[in-house]
Amino acid sequence: MDEPDEALGLGKVSREILERSVFPFLPLSAAPELDAGTILHTGQIAIAHSPSIGVPVEALGFFAFHYAASNVAARFARPKHMVIGLYLPLGSREGDLRTMAKGLGGEAEKYGVTIVAGQTATYAGIEIPLLTATCLGEQLRQPREPAEGDVVFVVGPVGGEAVWLKSLSEGKRSDVWRGFTPLPAILRLQAAEGVVLMHDVSEGGVTRALHEVASTLKLKLEVESGSLHFVEGAEELGEDPLRLPTYGSLIA
Repeated sequence: MDEPDEALGLGKVSREILERSVFPFLPLSAAPELDAGTILHTGQIAIAHSPSIGVPVEALGFFAFHYAASNVAARFARPKHMVIGLYLPLGSREGDLRTMAKGLGGEAEKYGVTIVAGQTATYAGIEIPLLTATCLGEQLRQPREPAEGDVVFVVGPVGGEAVWLKSLSEGKRSDVWRGFTPLPAILRLQAAEGVVLMHDVSEGGVTRALHEVASTLKLKLEVESGSLHFVEGAEELGEDPLRLPTYGSLIA
């Protein structure tokens, strides 16, 4: 039986559509209520917010989840809850909404994260689908500032996201993006003795990620790039491979 694919009207999506094309695919913390969701928590929490836009609709949910959850985890917190926003342009159809919900919901369920609140709507000012996520996590321990002599590692290959985006511009589609997340590595490293700080690599590549660490903490870093592993094709893109989009890699 074909799934419903109604055209979505302006503004908030109807409860009927939410109940058949959004809620069933999300690990909800409780039945959705009016205006807001509620959670119980004790101790310190880490919070991060990220948008996902400009990628194929089937990848939007994946990236929205991992952008926000990875940022929380990099602060040595365990992602627990998420608030999401699914926004589409006028003329969008229910099928795209369902695809976005499935993409995010599948990742949330995999990592034990519940959806506690959200917004789903179409607006005239939106030109392409947008999915936003705010993640909350229970702090496990505090990061500490690196000390002189600490070693900086780049975990994961460099340039994979850029190679994928280039292939998209050439009309080639693949599921390689499903590996573009630092979250599994971050969760493993949270308990590793000697790991004092983590930061995911995103826009601006490895160079920008290192600069963000150095400028935020007022540190000087000495970097040797000769031992980095580049994804096949990254060094042939005609740009500095250390500045290429590289989501999935991690500074530790």
